[in-house]
Amino acid sequence: MAGYVPLAFMRTSAHVLFVVMIAASAVLAQTSAPATKESQSAKRQALLKEIPGQPLARSVAAARQGFIPTNTIAFREYALDLLLATANQAASNWALAIPRPVTVDQVTGFYAVPRITGADANITVNERFGFAVQEGRFERFRDLHYWSESWQETTRPPASRANSTNRQQRTPLSIEGAYQRAFREDAVRAQTYQAKMMQPAQSTNLLTKETALQLAQDALGKLGFTAKQLRLLEPPEVNQFTYQPEAKKAPLALPLFSVAWRFQNSDLQPVVMEMSGITKTVVSYFNVAPDARVIPVPTNYFEMLGVPPEPRLWGKQYGYDPINTDAFQAFARDFLLEKANWLMRTWKLGLALPIATNHLERCHAIPHTNTFLVSAQIARRFEFQVGEGMIQVFKDYRQVSDAFTSSKEKMTIVMKEKNQLTKSSALALARDKLAQIGIDDKKLRLPKPFVRQVREPFPDEEKPRDLPFFFIEWKWTDFEDEYAVMAMELSAITKQVTFFANSCTNTPRFALPPNYNEILGLK
Repeated sequence: MAGYVPLAFMRTSAHVLFVVMIAASAVLAQTSAPATKESQSAKRQALLKEIPGQPLARSVAAARQGFIPTNTIAFREYALDLLLATANQAASNWALAIPRPVTVDQVTGFYAVPRITGADANITVNERFGFAVQEGRFERFRDLHYWSESWQETTRPPASRANSTNRQQRTPLSIEGAYQRAFREDAVRAQTYQAKMMQPAQSTNLLTKETALQLAQDALGKLGFTAKQLRLLEPPEVNQFTYQPEAKKAPLALPLFSVAWRFQNSDLQPVVMEMSGITKTVVSYFNVAPDARVIPVPTNYFEMLGVPPEPRLWGKQYGYDPINTDAFQAFARDFLLEKANWLMRTWKLGLALPIATNHLERCHAIPHTNTFLVSAQIARRFEFQVGEGMIQVFKDYRQVSDAFTSSKEKMTIVMKEKNQLTKSSALALARDKLAQIGIDDKKLRLPKPFVRQVREPFPDEEKPRDLPFFFIEWKWTDFEDEYAVMAMELSAITKQVTFFANSCTNTPRFALPPNYNEILGLK
């Protein structure tokens, strides 16, 4: 059966990422006549009156996403003005094909819902340019005519007149007839797809990898950011998109480039931009770097939403717990820091100590009357969670086996390292690491441990390879899908713990402070 041929990145490495795309027609924004004050006022009122529904904001899951279950005209006015200012700044800095200044009359789509951290909002300008803000930052921009996802819509052949009218007289298709129709429609879509993809493939490309990188760096700089400021690794990864036509041996280079920055000591890509070789401009921008949060929450933010600034005073029915006090959040953060520093020292994990508040990201704490849960990412490298009075999760994102299995190059490098462990020595080391944090698997009457060396194939192969990592699981049977009561991964290169998870209820517990109920506001 005919199908779509994937569009991909042109990369220097052997690993190729494929993305299915369909070309969009190139339509440049035209300068329009200036709008009158009356038309702008009418358009503004029409946009503000359309208050979107957000079921999650009025559910018990609201607290997990930080939603506020109100949405007022005052808030939407603030969000609209914020988006217009964002659009004007980007249009000016990036020389976008938008008549400036960007006004309400050019807005063809508007959405805004409130979160505790600020507006979650977006606008579309002239049915082409999309701008979005979230969690205090300009998070997304899309040129809907030129960014990669603009080529993702499938092209379907129009339904025949006979099939679209007089339905009562339609003859049911046989299985064979249905198959043949699907085959024909798929073949038509594939032909249409190829014809559309050949348009950008044959367009003049005004960029190279080098000039696309320079353009992206300049665009980021014009927003007031540097890679160092956002704690990003330089240089970023630059890829050119390609399209592989059917019956062609070599892919065709497309006039579109991706520039992606990773966090230092991480594979996460918080900043990704796309540069068009046709328009020679930014056509996509995505930024979730925590240090890019520069839009302050207005001092009257909760007032304009008609709620007190403390969610616990109004939001119990929406998941905001009244015992989740400011004192509890401060206590939970300090508790996590104390235990994280203790674990780093005890297991000698190689992080410069002490860990402080500014090393924590995504810190999340949930109170209960007799216990609590707190988790955070530490120094963009470690995941750490304490719950039910014990360490529940620890993960070293830099050294865990998962960090090396995403690419053939990384796997090849790590497989050349000396393996310093066997199954028996790995189990002995795991028990020693547990003893260092006060856990004796025999005294806890844990089930028999299962020890295995981590085996994974290269990304483009099926044959598994032995990696210098050992995984120890304490579970009742050797069934693969059974959850372990406790698990640990060890690096056979560094002899360090790279992953630890524990749900054993017999584990010795950390003590609650004597004034815990007072911290929760219960006394």
